[in-house]
Amino acid sequence: MGPSPFRYEPLLESDSIRLLMLEPSEQPDTELCGTLAHTTIRSCLDDISGGFIALSYHWGDPAPKGSISLDGHRVGLTASLEAALRNLRDSSVVLRVWVDAICIDQQKIEEKNTQVPLMGSIYEAANHTVIYLGLLTSEAESVLRRASRWHELERGERDEIIALAEKDILRRPWFARTWILQELALSRDPLVQCGRLRTRWMNLRSLLLGSPPAHDMTRLDTTPQLQAFAAMDSVRSKFHQTANTLLEILCARRAAEASNPRDMIYGILGLVSKSEMWPKDLIDYNLTVERIYTTAAHRILQSSSWSVLQSLLAAADNNTPMEARPRPSLPSWVPDWTLVPGYPMSLPDTYAGIYPPPSEFQGTWCLVIEELEILVCFGWTTSTIQGLSPVFPAPSTISPALRKRCQNSLSRVPLVADGRDHRNVVVGGDRNVVAAASRQFYEDWAELCEAIQTSQEPNLKSDSLEQFKRGTMEAVSPDRIRLMSTSLRAMFMSYLEGADSASPLQGRRFAVLAPQPRKHDTLAVVPCYARPGDFAAKIFPSLRSYILRQDPGPAVWSQAMLQRVNCLEVRGVGLYNGRTYMSSSYGQIDARHRLVGECFIETGQDDAQMYGGGCRLLAVV
Repeated sequence: MGPSPFRYEPLLESDSIRLLMLEPSEQPDTELCGTLAHTTIRSCLDDISGGFIALSYHWGDPAPKGSISLDGHRVGLTASLEAALRNLRDSSVVLRVWVDAICIDQQKIEEKNTQVPLMGSIYEAANHTVIYLGLLTSEAESVLRRASRWHELERGERDEIIALAEKDILRRPWFARTWILQELALSRDPLVQCGRLRTRWMNLRSLLLGSPPAHDMTRLDTTPQLQAFAAMDSVRSKFHQTANTLLEILCARRAAEASNPRDMIYGILGLVSKSEMWPKDLIDYNLTVERIYTTAAHRILQSSSWSVLQSLLAAADNNTPMEARPRPSLPSWVPDWTLVPGYPMSLPDTYAGIYPPPSEFQGTWCLVIEELEILVCFGWTTSTIQGLSPVFPAPSTISPALRKRCQNSLSRVPLVADGRDHRNVVVGGDRNVVAAASRQFYEDWAELCEAIQTSQEPNLKSDSLEQFKRGTMEAVSPDRIRLMSTSLRAMFMSYLEGADSASPLQGRRFAVLAPQPRKHDTLAVVPCYARPGDFAAKIFPSLRSYILRQDPGPAVWSQAMLQRVNCLEVRGVGLYNGRTYMSSSYGQIDARHRLVGECFIETGQDDAQMYGGGCRLLAVV
C-alpha cells in the first residue's frame, strides 16, 4: 500500500494562513522537503525577526511533474513550481515561504473562498516577494547582473541590455499571468529571479525605464513587451498614491492567463479603490463565470462616475458574433475579460460638443436588474442599417495606388469642426463644386470597398453593398451636400495612410442608415458583425452611439422591469436645442436589445433633434 495522501489541518482564524518551512540543502538535486506551519497575518506583521517570503511564479502545465515531501507525505508539484523551490531553497537556513499551490488546499473550494481575499494582505505582509521567471539563460544573466549596477552603464550598453531583456526576460510567461499585477503592486520589496540569480525589481525598473521611470511608452519604436512592463510598474508606483478602479485594471489586464477564468476578477481585487472594495462573501468559486462577470459590471456602474458606462460598453465590444461567443449566456453589455480587445483603436465620440457636460446629469442614469441581468438606461433608437460595406482589413493589404488616389480626392473635400451644425450649408465655395469634390471621393472610396469585397469578403450580399454605395452617393448630391467632420476625415485618412493597427476603421464596416426619421441617408462606422436591420441608438450619458439588435424574450421580463424603472430619475437628462434643456419622458419598454458594439455616426446637432423628440428607456440584455 502506498503512502496516504497529505491532509491539511483546518485554518481556524479569520486571517489564518499556512507557511511552508522549506528545508535547506547544499545539493540542488536533493529531494524537496518541508513542513507546513500555521500562523496569522497579524502575527507575521508583529514578527520583527522572522517574517516570510512570498513566491510569485508561473503555474504552467498543471499536471504534476515533480514533488515535495510534506511531513513525510509526497505532494505533487508542477514543473515550474518545483524549479522555483529548488532555486529558492537556501543551503543552510530554513526558509519560511508562502506559495499558493501548497499553502492553500486547492481541493477545497470553501477554503479558497476564504484564502483568496487574504492574498493581497499576504503579499503586503511578506518581507520580500520573489518573482521567479524560470531558468537562467545567458541573456537573462546579462540583464540581471547589469541591473544591479544600472547607474554605471553608458547609453549604448544600456540600449543593448534593454534589447536583450525584450527578447528574453520580458517575454517570460510570468508577465501574462492574471495574479501577477496584484502580487507585484502589493509587495514591499519584490525581487526578480532567474535560476539562482536575482536582483531587485527597482534595479530592473531603473535599467529598463530610467530613473525616474518613463511610464509613457507610446513611442512607435517601443516594443509591446516594454510597454507592458512600464504599465505594470506604473500601477505599482501609483498604488499608494492614487485609486485604481476595477474597470481600469480589468481593461489593462484583460485576456491575461488564468487557469480559472474567475480569477480575472478575483486576481486583481486587492488593487481596487476602497469605494469598489469587493465584499469577501462575494468571492465564491462555486459561482458561475457569467455571474461573477455580471456582478463585476454591476459594481463598476454602481460605484464609478458617469463616464464608465461608455468605457464598459466599449470593453464589451469584442468583435465576435453573438452566436459564436464562448459564453453565449453572458449579457451582451458585460465584457468577457478572457477575450482580447476587439479592435486596434476606439471610435471617436459621435456627440462630442453637442450634448451637455457630465455635471448636467443628475440622479441615477442607469440601473441593473440583477435577477434578469438587464441593463436599463436612458436613450433613444435612431435609424436602421440599410446597406453595408465589406469589413476593412489591414491597410497594407490594399493596393497602394488605390489608397493614394483616395487620399488625393479626400484632400479636396471640405470639412467642418466636430460639434458644429452639419446641416446643408456650404461655407466658402459653390455648392456644386463642393458636391463634385465629395462625390469624387466617395466614388473612389466605393471602388476601394469593391476591391476589398473581391479579395477579402466575396460572399457579402451584393444588394447590401449596392445599397451602401447608392446611399453614399445620395448623401453627397448637390441638394443634400453635408460637410465632412474632422473625426470622419481623420478615420478615412488614417486608414488610407496605410499604417496597420493605426486606424479605427480596421476590422469595422461602413453602413448606410435608413432615413428614419432623417431627410436623407447617413454614413456610419459600425462593428464587424452588424447586419441590415440592426439599428443605431444613443445611450445616455455616453457620448458615443451603439448598434443594437432586437432580442425577443419571455413576457415576464417586461413586468419585472417596469416595477423597477421608478428607481431611475430623469431630471437633467434631455435634448439640448442650443438654448434650453427639453424635458425627458419615457413610456413602456416593449423590446429587449442586445449590444452589437459601438458605432460612429456622421451626425450633427440638427439631426439629433430628429431622433424622436426625447428619451425613452432601453433594455440591454
